[in-house]
Amino acid sequence: MTRRSSPSTAPDLATSLLELGLTPAEAEVYVFLLSESPATGYRIAQAIGRPVGNVYKAVEALETKGAALVADDEDHRVASAMPLSQFASQVRRRLDIACAAAEAAAEQPSHADDFDDRLYRITNLDQLESRARAMLSDAASFVLAMGAPNAVDLVADLLVATAARGIPVAIKSLVPIDLPGVRVVLDARGETALFNAPGHWITLNVDGGQLLDVMLDADTSDVLTGYWSRNPLLAWSSYTGLYSRLVLEEMRSEGQLDAIARSRGASWAPFENPHSQGKRLMVERFRTPSPGARRSARKRREGDHP
Repeated sequence: MTRRSSPSTAPDLATSLLELGLTPAEAEVYVFLLSESPATGYRIAQAIGRPVGNVYKAVEALETKGAALVADDEDHRVASAMPLSQFASQVRRRLDIACAAAEAAAEQPSHADDFDDRLYRITNLDQLESRARAMLSDAASFVLAMGAPNAVDLVADLLVATAARGIPVAIKSLVPIDLPGVRVVLDARGETALFNAPGHWITLNVDGGQLLDVMLDADTSDVLTGYWSRNPLLAWSSYTGLYSRLVLEEMRSEGQLDAIARSRGASWAPFENPHSQGKRLMVERFRTPSPGARRSARKRREGDHP
């Protein structure tokens, strides 16, 4: 039995339907019915190249899941696809009801005071967003942050919402950003800091008790490496480092560090290494040139220095 080729959009649609709870066979039958309804199970099986028995089972499942309607037509049973928008709405409603029921049934005790020194990996943008949201909703005293522009954009609304609750929020940014209620400290290096960086980063520290540190690719579409932790030692170390960097950067922007830098700069030179071991390893593993970013920064430099 030979399968006919499906429309060009069918593979992408079938893949999306798997996320809506359909099996591969159900998705393939549904995609066919979207363009060829009504149809008998035999006709569907001939068209998509699956056994008739499997197709009938798929049609029954689609009817149960609200993706298809079934009717008796003389001696045949035929199926018609429900419009995709209607099926998706049903799935959305069922999911909302199930999530609400699960949240109501589950106990949600606070673990803020529990000792947990593990580092939990952050591997995708969904984890980054959900962990940042949970952290910032827990914030009770303060939030400190720093990041590259595109990475900061991913959590900007969450930072503003946290500040709106009356929680002090401060961030060190490479570029001016409009975050109402958030104290923004500009990094004097600007976007040139991205030239030698392994990627775009975002760091959040909440109350000195939780730490989120994530490195993303140049398009901020993929997580290169990252972790979240309530390890007390790491959270404390991160807090002291972030606080110091924010204060010193603000002092530098106001010219308060110029005299100190001139008098003591040489003595601190041995500790200034733009390619520390950790950074060097990440650059070697993750860095990919970003022509767009390089051209943009080059134009800005040429504009600043005609």
